[in-house]
Parts: sequence; structure tokens; C-alpha cells
Amino acid sequence: MSRMRKVGVAVAPEVALAVWPGAPPLRLPIRGPDSLADAMGAIREAVAGEASARDRRRPPVRVRVVFVPPLADVRRIELPRLRMEETGAVLARHPGRYFPAARDPQVVAWSPLERPTGGSQRLLAAAVPTVWVEAARDAVLAAGGLPDDAVPAHPAWAAAGAVRGVRDGVVLVDLDARAVVVALRGGRVADAAALPANDTALVESRLRELAEEGATVRLDGDPAKIAAVNAFRAASKLTP
Repeated sequence: MSRMRKVGVAVAPEVALAVWPGAPPLRLPIRGPDSLADAMGAIREAVAGEASARDRRRPPVRVRVVFVPPLADVRRIELPRLRMEETGAVLARHPGRYFPAARDPQVVAWSPLERPTGGSQRLLAAAVPTVWVEAARDAVLAAGGLPDDAVPAHPAWAAAGAVRGVRDGVVLVDLDARAVVVALRGGRVADAAALPANDTALVESRLRELAEEGATVRLDGDPAKIAAVNAFRAASKLTP
């Protein structure tokens, strides 16, 4: 039986970048969620072609999609103390209240940051437009792949920071006009902020605030590639 190939695919509004062992990254232009089917089909064929020299059988492929900002928004949120199902319902019903850039229906995932105290609870929440999450899953299935849980890029970048020895502190990612600051506690995402890259004072202030006593590491290189490489190390999921 052919060995399962794990493929990490970073998706941004205009590009899909795929990474799998033994092959160079594959970067494909896309134009919205409807073009993901063609991109996933090309990725599937590339994986099969790379494997054909060693094994004539078509290898099974497991794909984890990682959504890069601005598609993904991750932030710390404080809510009244609620039951688990109530918390999910509140976030899903009013995503624009908690994710200011959200204009369309969102897939929202969350996890508690600490035990609730008093009448409130602190959460780490993530949101990606539903149309993108559903299109990615459908594209993987249509290409004959096995879809893994979709994730925002932030926990993949946190995993990259942990590989570099930073488990408590902040990871800084340069995304063109945005500087994404990801706070890590114990190697996991504890908070995140997307800031104007040209506002150096604001970025430095947020770095100091989120780093606390930890280290700061700048992830040099292509943020999409870093996210794709670390896709299967990412701890948080988006798919319900």
C-alpha cells in the first residue's frame, strides 16, 4: 500500500502554497474561493507525479489547509461565563461583534485560556469566512484527498517559533502591510494582533506588552511557506 502523503496548504486571498516532504513548495495563484478546486487538483497531481518515480500507485494524500491573514483573524476575547455550547453559539451568531473585519458568515473556533473566574471567561478565538473553509474542504475532497482540520496560520507560526526554541514570548510575522504579533505561552497561542507594519511605535509597544518576560523571534522568510511547513504542528482547529 502506498504511504500516506501529508500536504500542508497555506491559503491567502490570491495564493495557495503547498508543501510536502521530498518536493519543493508549489505556489499557485488563485482568485477567490471558487478557484481553490483547480488549485487543489493541481496540487494532487503534483504529489502523484512526485511519487510516481518510486511507486506507480496513486498515493493517498491528507491535506491540512492553513488560512493566512486577512482571511484568518485570531484574538483574545472576554465573555460572560457560559456553558461550552452557549459560548460557541454566541460567537457564531455575532462574529462581527468580536472580529471587527468580519463582513460575511464565519466559521469560528475557540478554546479557553484559563479557568473561568467570577462571572467571566477569557478565550482565544479564531474566525475565517465560511465560504473559504467550505470551498477548501470541498476542493480537497474533489481532488481525491483527505481533508484534515483547517487551522488559522497563527498556531502554525507559533509552532515555528517553538521549533526555534521560543515557547514563552512572541513571534513576529511580516505580512506586507501588516505585522502579525503572536503571543506564546507554553508553545501555544495565547493572543494575537495584526498591526499596520509602518507604525513602528505601535508594533514595538504591542511586542513589549505581549512578550512579558519571554523572548521575541522574527520569522524571516515567506509567511505562507512557514505556515504550510508547520501546518501539521498547529494545535488549533477551525472545522467544527
